Amino acid sequence: VYKRQVESYDVDERSVLAEVTHRGAGALELRLTGVYGTEDDAESGVTADVWQVTPAATYRFKGRGSLSASVTRLNVSAAGGTLPRYMAEGRLEGDAADWRVSADYRFNRYITGNLSYTGERRPGSDDRHTLDMRVNAFF
Repeated sequence: VYKRQVESYDVDERSVLAEVTHRGAGALELRLTGVYGTEDDAESGVTADVWQVTPAATYRFKGRGSLSASVTRLNVSAAGGTLPRYMAEGRLEGDAADWRVSADYRFNRYITGNLSYTGERRPGSDDRHTLDMRVNAFF
C-alpha cells in the first residue's frame, strides 16, 4: 500500500514592484525594474525575502528589428528554518542572476532572423547558457 504524505502550508505573500523607463527621441529605451517580496508560512514559521533588480536596454532598428539586453540580480533569504520549495517561487536561498540578449531582424520581406542568448546562475550549481538562432523564410 502506497501512502503519500501531503504537505500542508498557509503562505501569506506581499510584494512591491517599481519600474522606471526612459524612451528618448532616438531608438534607445532604458528600463530599471526593482521587486521586493516577502512570504510567511504559518505552518512552518519560515519567512522568505526576495530582492530583485533588473536593468534593461532595447535598441530599435528603424523598420528592421530590435536588440535587447537585460541582467537580473536577485537574492533570496530565509529566517525561521529551511526554505521550503513552494516558497520564493521555488528558488534556492542565496544570490542568483539571469542575463538575456536577443535580436530580431528582418532582412527583407521574406526572410527574418532571431538570435537569443540566456544565462542563469543559481546557488550551488554551475552557470547555464542557452543559445537559440533561427532564420525564417516565408514563401
